[in-house]
Amino acid sequence: MTICVASKNPVKIKAVEITFSKGVLEGNGNSKVISRVVSGLHLPTQPYGIEETYRCAKQRAQIAFESTNAFLGIGIESGLVNVGGHCGVIDWIVIVSNDSIGFSSTPFFLIPPKVVDLVGIGRELGAAVDEVFDCENSKQHESILGILTKNEFSRQRVYEDAVRLALIPYIEARHFAHTKEKVLV
Repeated sequence: MTICVASKNPVKIKAVEITFSKGVLEGNGNSKVISRVVSGLHLPTQPYGIEETYRCAKQRAQIAFESTNAFLGIGIESGLVNVGGHCGVIDWIVIVSNDSIGFSSTPFFLIPPKVVDLVGIGRELGAAVDEVFDCENSKQHESILGILTKNEFSRQRVYEDAVRLALIPYIEARHFAHTKEKVLV
C-alpha cells in the first residue's frame, strides 16, 4: 500500500515510515511512503489555534490523497495555540482515505515569548526558533521540542505516536464505520 505524506520534511516522513514499518495496519508491513510538496494550497505561514491548525493538516492530507494513487493521504501541521494567556505549540496529524478520516495531535507545550513575538511579526515558527536559539533548520532536526527538553523528547517520536493514534479509525474500522461523514453538533 502507498501512503503519501504532504511534506518534504524528513522528520515527518521518517515518523510515518517508522510507524508503518511496524505493520500497524493489517497487511501493511510492506507499505511504501512517498512524499509530495502540496501546491495550490493557500495556507497561512503559521496557523493559529487548534481549529485552523487542524484544517491546514486536513487540507494537506486531502490534497496528498487526491493527487496520488495512494491508499492514505497524511497531513502534519504545527500551530500556535493560546491557553491561559500563554502560547504553545500543537501539531495535528490527519489521515484520509476514500471512506474514512483519522486524526490526532501531539502534546501541547509552551514556547518562549521571544519566539512568539517573532512569529507575531510574520516569521514561521521554525525560522523564529532558529533565530532565538542560534541554530539552523531546527524544524528538520531536533525542533523546538528537542531544544526545550534538551532532546529528552524528539519531534519524530511524538509524530510517530500521534500517527499511530490517528490510525485508530483504520485499525478498528468496524467501530468507526463512515467516520468521514460523522459530525457532532
